[in-house]
Amino acid sequence: NTFAGANNFTGICKFGSATDYTAFAADGSMSLTGDATVWEDLVMPLTSGKQGATSKPDYDYTNNGYLFPQNDAAEKLYLIAQLPHSWKEGSSINPHIHWVQSTSTPVTWKIDYKWVNLGETIGTVWTTATFSTTPSFAYTSGTIHQLSAPSAMISGTGKTISSLFLIKLYREDNTTTGDVLAHQFDIHYERDAMGSRQEFVK
Repeated sequence: NTFAGANNFTGICKFGSATDYTAFAADGSMSLTGDATVWEDLVMPLTSGKQGATSKPDYDYTNNGYLFPQNDAAEKLYLIAQLPHSWKEGSSINPHIHWVQSTSTPVTWKIDYKWVNLGETIGTVWTTATFSTTPSFAYTSGTIHQLSAPSAMISGTGKTISSLFLIKLYREDNTTTGDVLAHQFDIHYERDAMGSRQEFVK
């Protein structure tokens, strides 16, 4: 390889030993060889979008999403997320919901959650995060794909890889008339590695 100035190299660059190394190709793509590997999870939650005990909220088979009713916070969707090995331990996370907006009146989304490390005692108290009633994209007219997130990110201080984020998702408002359709819940998180160097330890 050749040093091209400004901290740039051309050709393939290898870091490590002759048999265990990380290589960067000329196009910048990275590959791992020998013992230069990392661990990650293939996650299969036992509950994935589990409805409440009364099979609510209703599922809209035509539009492929759940219908969250007006003024009925008892209709919850139960979810579980596992923090991956690539996650930057201790960093804040930003959960959000993708939903369908067809009116300018605000919708209040909430989650109750527990965040539990491996080997940690699971408490009985749920913490509530209220999502901002000002969604991420301005509404003008029609029916749009909207996104809402909490007013502040959730702190990950003290949390580690493979910790579980247990979630109850619901709507709590009496402003938008009727049901609101939601398609997906996901979490933005910060990565500082491709995975963990040990199976359970970063």
